[in-house]
Amino acid sequence: MSAAKGVRLVVAVAAAAAAATVVGVVYATRQAPPHIGAQCTSRPQPLIVPGVPSPNVAAVRAAFALRPQAASRRLEPLAQQAPSDPVVQFNFGTALFCAGYVTDAADAWRAAKKAGRDTYYEMKADVILHPQFFAPADGLYPVFETQRADPLLLQGITLQRQGHQHSAERVYARAARLRSRASTRTTSPRRSLISGPWSRASRRASRSASTSGSCSRGRASARRPKRSSVSHARWAPERGSDGKQTPSSAVL
Repeated sequence: MSAAKGVRLVVAVAAAAAAATVVGVVYATRQAPPHIGAQCTSRPQPLIVPGVPSPNVAAVRAAFALRPQAASRRLEPLAQQAPSDPVVQFNFGTALFCAGYVTDAADAWRAAKKAGRDTYYEMKADVILHPQFFAPADGLYPVFETQRADPLLLQGITLQRQGHQHSAERVYARAARLRSRASTRTTSPRRSLISGPWSRASRRASRSASTSGSCSRGRASARRPKRSSVSHARWAPERGSDGKQTPSSAVL
């Protein structure tokens, strides 16, 4: 064997050893998703909510025809391609959970809650992520109850039962504003609510009473005697021709 061939052989062996070492290190230090075993006793069914548009419904249904672990692997690239599709994100979370990847399932459900705002997917994902707050059987938030047949309140209840929580809250807020304005108008100072002939008669009676009062005052003043112009007269003595003081007429 020539020296050049020997050098090439040594280099090839060293390269193979280095590659094997890298593969071994990567395999030994790999971080696989936390897996705690299967969580579902039966094969799960996909959740497809009517009225929520998605071009991936068929792909989700096909994935759920497989076992949970295979379904999660099938849906993983689809979930990466469609992060804003609540149908994909929610069902990807369900497949991961049933396959035993609980932490990754929670991440997928959070993505479904964000992508499915004002839909049933948001409410259902929130109930799953926070079971300590409420766990209704229908997966909805607590539905508002009313004893009054208010059209807006009934509309809000219908929207809430359809999964449109934010739309229902806007309708409830509108109903509250209208009721507040109505109560303000009722309690604010206003003119007399009496109308019709009774109010007109009372106004005429009031005017006639004021007129008669002024006339009576005028007649009373006409009958009152005038004060004498000499009421404040004083008497001054006069002197007669003999120099003595004699009574005289009043000096004003």
